[in-house]
Amino acid sequence: MDLQNVLVLPTGSDSPMPLYNYVAHLAQKWNVNNNIGIVVGATHPQIMSMIRASVPDMWILSPGVGAQGGELESALKSGLRKDGKGILLPVSRGISRAENPGRAAAELRDQIVSIQRSLHQN
Repeated sequence: MDLQNVLVLPTGSDSPMPLYNYVAHLAQKWNVNNNIGIVVGATHPQIMSMIRASVPDMWILSPGVGAQGGELESALKSGLRKDGKGILLPVSRGISRAENPGRAAAELRDQIVSIQRSLHQN
């Protein structure tokens, strides 16, 4: 957290931006083969919203939903692209430690689909 919020002044710019935003812009610039994504913790949905606004088409890997305190709905609202995709949520503990992992995975899928639908309707 100490470094990601440091303000940087990109070359040719007259306004500073947080380091995390600058890194997202660099990733987008380097993403000429559509093979680069960025990692944004689900525990910081407000930062994810800012990054998504800056790089609307990139994929985001967002760990932290569940055991680490990130909320599924907040992560999806903050990280999904306009097409309803663009975010990968690793929730392995929530599934692997469940009494019935198959059911836990299906319930998580159903929650994600329900949230996606509600966001798409708005």
